[in-house]
Amino acid sequence: MISIIVNYWAVLIAVVVTQALGAFWYSNVAFGKVWNKDLALSEAQAKLAKKKMGPSAAIFAAVSLLSAYTLSHIIQFSMYTLGGSAMVSGLTSALWIWLGFVMPAQIGLVLFQGKSWRFFAINTSYSLLAYLIMGAIIAYWI
Repeated sequence: MISIIVNYWAVLIAVVVTQALGAFWYSNVAFGKVWNKDLALSEAQAKLAKKKMGPSAAIFAAVSLLSAYTLSHIIQFSMYTLGGSAMVSGLTSALWIWLGFVMPAQIGLVLFQGKSWRFFAINTSYSLLAYLIMGAIIAYWI
């Protein structure tokens, strides 16, 4: 029987680091100007989005905790069933989650909501990097 023990500090640190990455990624220093242009919000919509930024960020942090917690389980399951190091399991688990679930879901923004491929590239590359970082941080402390 596999005994999975979640390191809650690793999960929390992974979320804090990826939230900081997101703050940078979507800032005007990185991809924020282009991303906001592709988002195509009216001025009124943009003002409303800024007012909701605090609650939205809190909700995103909460679901990021869920993602990191789940990833911790998947990494350990992969490590114990397939063998290999924690880091290899962390990075490959993160990659497969992104490739099989996250990236395909994000393509829907292009296909069904008319967003640009550039918008998709910004979002999905952040997701890939965030998952890889979460996987590496969690694996480091297994």
